[in-house]
Amino acid sequence: MKILLLTENQDTFFHLLLQSLNNLDVNIGHASFPVNQQEIEQFNPDIIIHNSQTTDRVNYGNAINIGINELGAPNCFSFRNKESTNFIKPFVVDDDGDFEDQKYKCDAVYVGNPSLLPDCINEIENEAVFKIVHNMPVPISNYCGSCTFNDYKKFFKMSKCSILSKSDSDTDIYSFKLLDVLYADGNPVLHNGSDEQFISDIKDAINGKSFRENFITKEEIKKKHTNKNRMSEIFTKIGLNKLAKMVLEGKGK
Repeated sequence: MKILLLTENQDTFFHLLLQSLNNLDVNIGHASFPVNQQEIEQFNPDIIIHNSQTTDRVNYGNAINIGINELGAPNCFSFRNKESTNFIKPFVVDDDGDFEDQKYKCDAVYVGNPSLLPDCINEIENEAVFKIVHNMPVPISNYCGSCTFNDYKKFFKMSKCSILSKSDSDTDIYSFKLLDVLYADGNPVLHNGSDEQFISDIKDAINGKSFRENFITKEEIKKKHTNKNRMSEIFTKIGLNKLAKMVLEGKGK
């Protein structure tokens, strides 16, 4: 079996999803749009997985097409549309990494755009070692720069609390960030109530209170919420049951 992975847009979550295929005993090819028919013919794929936002399929013989985009076609799967039957729920990359590293130690950490936090967060900035990590420079004194996904998890592991904005505080469908905090054995503090309660919870976490018991366990995440689970679910919906099983059998490798 041959699987061709076609990239139109550099999307982090698309590539994290595709990492689930790394240990499969199949022939995998990589290419970027625009790709011509001759290049596809040379590889002769059985399955094409792409993230084009302009077409639901890349026509080549009888190759099965799987789109990771927002086009809403039956063979397309979405990271954003929670109402879609083909919604890809958030996941972690199960890498069993070592996140214990003293240089990431702090009272509180927030990964993301600080403009999403309430103004009263200044109270924490003035009272604790509070670090902000974001992929774009932020003109504030506690900005620490950007880092890799694994280093994010080191911050989550080593901080007394990991702060999550309202956009990451949905407990019906856990966000990518919340799953990463829990996977790294971090202590998540969610902004899903009043600003006053949010600040109070952060202070309690810094003083030693654990909020982890309010969430699913790391073991459950590893069992049900990895990139391999999500890719297996996609293959199952397409009818590729054997391939779906092979992906799950690769968990932990």
